Parts: sequence; structure tokens; C-alpha cells
Amino acid sequence: MKNSEVEVGCVYRAKVSGKFTDVRVDEINISPARVVAGRYGSFKVRKRFSIAATNLSTGRQVSFKSGAKLSRKVGHIKSSEPVREFTLE
Repeated sequence: MKNSEVEVGCVYRAKVSGKFTDVRVDEINISPARVVAGRYGSFKVRKRFSIAATNLSTGRQVSFKSGAKLSRKVGHIKSSEPVREFTLE
């Protein structure tokens, strides 16, 4: 999935700790562009991109540096809906 396709509040399927699970995207952070010196006198402009999400099966916060870590869109959850409860058995 491309970074431009990720939306806040949507639920995506992602691999977290080796298992596929549903995560809700809470926030997308894009830092301002900065110039980085490359090799042989060249310059590159880089933007930092990060996604803050919540693992819906455990309720824990997870973060991704790229939208490529999200495999597909599962649905959309309103912010007022609670996260599924996690109980230890």
C-alpha cells in the first residue's frame, strides 16, 4: 500500500510480531523535508513518514515507517467506538 493511500481512522491488515492482525491508524506524521548530502557532492531531499496505529486484538500502540507494511484495508472505525477488549486466560 502506498503512503498516499493510507487514511486516518481506517482499519488495515498488517503483520505485527510475525502474525497478521487488524490495526487502526490513529495518526500519520510527515516531518518537513530536509536536505541530505549524498555521495560525490550530490544532495537529496528527504521527508520522514511514520504511522501511529493501534493493534485491535491487544489494544497496544504500534508504529510503521511506511505504508508498505499495511497489506489491505479492512474497514473504517469511528473514533468513538471502543477497541476490542483483551483478556488473559
